[in-house]
Amino acid sequence: MNPKETIPFFIPSISNSIISNSIPINAEEYLISVRNEANRLPNILQNPYNLDPNRSQKKRQKNNDNKIDDNKRTRKNKEHINSNKIDDLKPDDSFKIPSKKWEENLTLNFNFLQNQIQNSQQNSIVQIPTKLKTQEWLEFLKSTPPQIQILQQFDHVIITRLLKLLINKFSKTTKLIKKNKENKEENIKLIIDILSPWIFALFATIDLPLEPDTCSNFRDLLRICLDSRKINEEINLIASFNILITIITKIFKQGFYL
Repeated sequence: MNPKETIPFFIPSISNSIISNSIPINAEEYLISVRNEANRLPNILQNPYNLDPNRSQKKRQKNNDNKIDDNKRTRKNKEHINSNKIDDLKPDDSFKIPSKKWEENLTLNFNFLQNQIQNSQQNSIVQIPTKLKTQEWLEFLKSTPPQIQILQQFDHVIITRLLKLLINKFSKTTKLIKKNKENKEENIKLIIDILSPWIFALFATIDLPLEPDTCSNFRDLLRICLDSRKINEEINLIASFNILITIITKIFKQGFYL
């Protein structure tokens, strides 16, 4: 296998002093930079339930002046609720939230990968499992990194079933990590090196609009990543969670429906 044909699991990063436009690769640098950025940035989140004591009087005055646009009010509340769910971390854990620049870099990398899958021509064929057997596919995914020529061999049925298989395995593995079971380091490595890269790669094969089952699977994975990010401190694991969170919310727009 040619290493250049393997899909890199891009980790957007920003150095301590210089914003780099090159392809980022270092998760540790990313978290260090996010910590530094968090200390400089103001808190932009708002609590939709933090009521003003003069709210009733102001509301009556506003109603007298003009009518309230219910659509705008509903949309605004959705934005606040969504932001609080995605970034619902303790103040000491604010470094776990990626910066806007980090998210932009990841989006560019993801779009580049999508373009490569759609437009590149691969002459070689990789032997893939012929039947949709869970264990057979898991062994294949563990032993074979994501490659463009492999993704181009997948049809819609395989992609849908593999995503569901990987998300189920992802969920079980995060639960084992949470319980501090034996082989914790092995389970962390499984998420960082195998499950997350393959989910990321399969994401790049999916077109909008999403099917209902796909939306449901994405939201399940988003909840898992958000909950797991709160309780874990391993930097590369957090980076893996953030990559999937960003793709699901920024690319596929599923954050509003938690």
